[in-house]
Amino acid sequence: MFENFNFENFNYLEIDFLNNDTAEVHENIIDVNWKKNDFINFLDKIMKSNKSFGLKNNVPFEKQFRVLKYQSLNYVKNLSDNKINLFSLSLVDGIDKDFIKKNMACIKYKKENMAIFQFPSTSNLNDTYYLNRIIFKITNLIFLNFEIMKKNEIEIFYRVYINFNNDKKNLEYSVIIKNLEDIIVKIKNLIN
Repeated sequence: MFENFNFENFNYLEIDFLNNDTAEVHENIIDVNWKKNDFINFLDKIMKSNKSFGLKNNVPFEKQFRVLKYQSLNYVKNLSDNKINLFSLSLVDGIDKDFIKKNMACIKYKKENMAIFQFPSTSNLNDTYYLNRIIFKITNLIFLNFEIMKKNEIEIFYRVYINFNNDKKNLEYSVIIKNLEDIIVKIKNLIN
């Protein structure tokens, strides 16, 4: 699955698990939203099976964020500890269509942390929303996320994905690949 990956050209990876069998790419737009009941039921399955699932920590942790987006900039305030981060995300290589066939979306990014003062003072934002994440630690670099995005009282989106932080040096990529493939198989087995 990851045999053709160039781990040198990205530092942040997300693998979304799609909630339908008919996922299609329309001009690089993929519906990663889960139905609320499916999302809750899958989270419940993970919670009940996480000891046999091989999770690093049997208890997930939760984070809440307020996100402001302007072009490629993401201004993220952690509502739990009031820390603020600013970073830019740029897509690397587009969307891997082989993953779409497996009902997943694999997205590679270059993520660059920036000083907070670099976010423009403007009311002309591209997007604003709140995020609530329930996070399971798989390894020190790989996490399983259950994310709820709330734009307003009507627009609420549910998403399940793995993220891999590839910003460390001297990583053993064969171990990373094995860990990613193992967790994907376990998740796919629970989804089906």
